[in-house]
Amino acid sequence: MATYKTTSPIERWERIQEYRNAKRQYELLKYLETEEGAAQPAAQPAQALSEYVQPAKAEQSDKNEGNLITKILQTNADLRLNLLTGVGKGLEGIVDFGIGVVGAVGGLFSSDFKEGAKAAVAHDFVGE
Repeated sequence: MATYKTTSPIERWERIQEYRNAKRQYELLKYLETEEGAAQPAAQPAQALSEYVQPAKAEQSDKNEGNLITKILQTNADLRLNLLTGVGKGLEGIVDFGIGVVGAVGGLFSSDFKEGAKAAVAHDFVGE
């Protein structure tokens, strides 16, 4: 299996699309095995597949629509959000390290203190 470092972005995109198509076909086959799906005439599975694929195509076309300014502003907002999240994760990591050190030293004297420090480190403040 190829790694991300040896495949181009186009090859990765094609693999993702193949996976999505296979997943859709698998879900359709599972649906047709149910009572509701089995009640459909034999000519309708192709129609059911096209109805299943239509929302995905509409969703993709919605992403392609829109003017350039809107796309730039959305990208800018995403960039700022990702930057703030990264800074928050970094600061949280530093604080967690400090809590871990204090918890290790305090854990020598009290196991309750050590468990409290473990719980504080395990909590993800930025991800909430």
